[in-house]
This record gives sequence, structure tokens and C-alpha cells, in this order.
Amino acid sequence: MDDHAKKILLAWVIPPFVIGLVLFLILYFKGANWTNASDACFLLGAFFFAFPLLILVYRSGLFDTANYGFITFFSSFRPNSPKPYESAYAYREIKAQKRSQSKPFLLSYFAYGSLMFLLAVAFLIVFYKVQ
Repeated sequence: MDDHAKKILLAWVIPPFVIGLVLFLILYFKGANWTNASDACFLLGAFFFAFPLLILVYRSGLFDTANYGFITFFSSFRPNSPKPYESAYAYREIKAQKRSQSKPFLLSYFAYGSLMFLLAVAFLIVFYKVQ
């Protein structure tokens, strides 16, 4: 199995365990009722949507200049160390090339996030129908 297939497999296998663990912990400590189940699913849905969005923003190169600044700043404290990158543009080009070679698989996070939002709405509907 190649690395890309492993990434895809892990992206589909790990999130259900995280979902199960968080649901168990919230329902165990806060009490198992419809509102807590809805809240837990909503929080998980928000996390599973925010996580890949933050990855996409980072991979777009938005923070490349700030990263270059930190790298240059901390390398200036090392005596006799060469400059790690010629310029911010060179750093950005190197990072863009590395990003183009490895693409993350984020579809599973959006799918699980959607599922959690749907479950949150379903639990909320059940809560109002039971009252």
C-alpha cells in the first residue's frame, strides 16, 4: 500500500474513533439526553469542518511570509549560520513546490462534519418532539 492510500485510509478510519470518544465523554460527564447529544454533535461537526478549512488556508500560502520572517529571525541568533533562504519569494516558491507534491485528503473530514451536523439537527428535532 502506497503512502497516498494510507493517508486516505487513515482519514476515513481515525475520525470515527475521535467522534465516538468525544460523544462518550460528553454524554458521560454531562448526562445522556437529547440536548447534550445535539450539542456534542454540533461541536464535532464544527471541528470537522474547521480543521480542513484551516489546513486549506495554511496550504494556500497565506502564512508563508510570516514563517519566513520567523525562520530568518531565529537563524540570525546562530553564529556563522548561512541565511536559510535567499528571499521571502524563494521561500514561498520552495514551499509551493513542496505543497504541490503532497496533497492532503480532506473529503472525509467534510463528510464526517456534515454527518455530525445532520445528527445535531436530528437530535434537536427529537428533543422538541419529545417535549
